[in-house]
Amino acid sequence: MLLISGELCLASPTQSDLKKIQAKIKEEQQNHALLQKKAKDVAREVSSVQRQMVKAANDVQDFEDTLSRLEKNLQELQEQQKLVQERLNLRQGQLVQLMSGLQKLALNPPETALLQPRDPIDNLRSSLLLKEARKPLQATAERLKQDLNMLGTLQAAIRAQAIQVKVASSQLEEEKDKMEMLVKQKFILQAHFEGESLEAKKKAEQLGQQAKDLQDLLQKLDQERKRQEKIQKIAQAAHKQKPILNIPTIAHVKGAFEKSRGSLPLPARGRIVENYDQPLPSGMKTKGITMETRAGAQVIAPFDGIVLFAGPFKGYGNLLIIEHGDDYHSLLSGLNRLDASVGQNVLTGEPVGIMSTEGPQKLYIEFRKNGQPVNPENWFALKRK
Repeated sequence: MLLISGELCLASPTQSDLKKIQAKIKEEQQNHALLQKKAKDVAREVSSVQRQMVKAANDVQDFEDTLSRLEKNLQELQEQQKLVQERLNLRQGQLVQLMSGLQKLALNPPETALLQPRDPIDNLRSSLLLKEARKPLQATAERLKQDLNMLGTLQAAIRAQAIQVKVASSQLEEEKDKMEMLVKQKFILQAHFEGESLEAKKKAEQLGQQAKDLQDLLQKLDQERKRQEKIQKIAQAAHKQKPILNIPTIAHVKGAFEKSRGSLPLPARGRIVENYDQPLPSGMKTKGITMETRAGAQVIAPFDGIVLFAGPFKGYGNLLIIEHGDDYHSLLSGLNRLDASVGQNVLTGEPVGIMSTEGPQKLYIEFRKNGQPVNPENWFALKRK
């Protein structure tokens, strides 16, 4: 700075100063380019892991189906065994009588009855009775023999089925272990952007606490997403730089979700126990569907999208909300563990959580358009009877 005639004025930057400024700008541009390249490499790795996760989740669900079928067969065999065993127990008295009667016949055959010093008519009557008793006794013996043979066959089948259940259980655990590794790998890769993810999660939790109901939560989440997009665009325009990370998803393709109607996979394997628009004891009607799954069932994303909410919410337990574009959202609740974080992109079939390992579980599913419930059954590839 120079003081001229009592006035303060700024000195023009020297050539050296300009070179330093230009060097600094160039360095920042190079750093940004390096960050972009690193982000693209991470994005490619994440995308690769996601594809592996989709396949692994499908394998896990296939093994769940196989194990459920084997367990059902084993249960049916055990029930048959129980019925046969009960029948044998009821006939135990008949068996004793049978053996007693046969023993008497062996010791006193009808031919010796004529030699006994009794009334000839009584001897004849006894001989005829013993002869007539042979047929039902033999029939009872044959039925008991068949039951015993069936019991032996069932016991052998149960042993074989139990072995298959054990093998299938072991294979399922192996597939789940692979899945766990992939889930951890994805989280590690995305840890590069942990600060941004934690901030998004914190904001989503705040909105969840403020929301009056599910519709209000969706509106607040949508407003927050649009606000963040606006901020990002302003920041990019100000710095005239491309965003560090931008992973495109099919959820942003106009009409993609609508075109998928009738072809989506169910989020879990099991059976629908409560349909859409079904009357409830309260007088209201269901806004989604409920599935009964096996314990510890794998839950997947029904379609590509962005996770807007992942955590507990009023009366829903752990709730996962995924935006699919064109104002469509899917909502999954009842999960014991969530494997997706706010702000993450998920692919169709990608694992997003696990049901509780305590007995049969209930997974609740909703689809919404502009915050209003729509029938999710229209979107799933259900086997119609």
